[in-house]
Amino acid sequence: MRVYFIGCVLLVSCWLMPLSLLAQEEGRLTDALPKDTTRSTRIREIKEVFAHVGRLMEKEGSAKRDSLQGVVDRLFPGFDLDSPDVELLPQEMMVELIEDYFKVYNVVRMNVNKYSYVLFNVKSEKVRNAYVLPFVRSAFEQGGYGKELAEVCENVRWCSKTPETVKEVEALVEQYRPLRAGAAAPEFVLENRKGESVKLSDFKGKHVFMGIFSSEMNENEAISRFTALPDEYNNTDRFVYFCVCLGKADARDGWRKQVADKTGKVDFLFCDVERCSFVRDYCISRVPRYVFVNKDGALRDAWYVAPGMPEFSYQFGDKAPSNLFDMLK
Repeated sequence: MRVYFIGCVLLVSCWLMPLSLLAQEEGRLTDALPKDTTRSTRIREIKEVFAHVGRLMEKEGSAKRDSLQGVVDRLFPGFDLDSPDVELLPQEMMVELIEDYFKVYNVVRMNVNKYSYVLFNVKSEKVRNAYVLPFVRSAFEQGGYGKELAEVCENVRWCSKTPETVKEVEALVEQYRPLRAGAAAPEFVLENRKGESVKLSDFKGKHVFMGIFSSEMNENEAISRFTALPDEYNNTDRFVYFCVCLGKADARDGWRKQVADKTGKVDFLFCDVERCSFVRDYCISRVPRYVFVNKDGALRDAWYVAPGMPEFSYQFGDKAPSNLFDMLK
């Protein structure tokens, strides 16, 4: 594409000539742009230039930010995310352009995230929905109803003019809010490898840490790391560990054989996904998943950090750190 080629030439020129000469070269090349370029073609070319500049900024850091921004400003004067032409792009390309725009202009500040920025600064409902809704759905699945997501959901209510969007976000909030930190952990009754029923409430007074896996995962690194935790932390006087297997009823026998000879301090539980409410109550759509229940029965985090992650060792204990400084003590 011609604009993309011209943009690349200009970007390389940032390193090869003084800014005064760059301005002359820019003018010559810009005059060569075809006057009849369609809106659809032009916005695609703009997207490609932003993608290229974004990659350069990631590579070079902030050193060349001002000069690169200046080139883009002169190539596409007045362009921003509120341009009506953005919605001419397919959804995937639309999202990519927005991400690259943020890399180039760094418009997001500490007091607002990029999704709220789009909600407040872009009028197009098509663009808003394409960018914000996939994030909201994914964020709920990956981390539950946290502070940042709550802010985005509230801004959707304020800004969105699409009733279906507002309704979907409100339904997700209603579904996931019961699992917010500090809420009572949903009761469950699951079967252990001896065929006995195990209830969460039976262990009140101890912290409960659950690793949730699929019956199709078999033994893998994540499961092995989880089952090693009791010996690593030596805290079974205060903690209970459950390795929960999710599967259909016909997977139960195979699961029992797999865990029958397991030794150690982890209790293995089975959840029949077609009959048990555990998956629904804990909003489990991805595994592995880790749930931390405090000794008073309240959720510390229903999307706890995975064992093996660097921050796990800082956070895992009787008391959750209240801030980063406490974590690093």
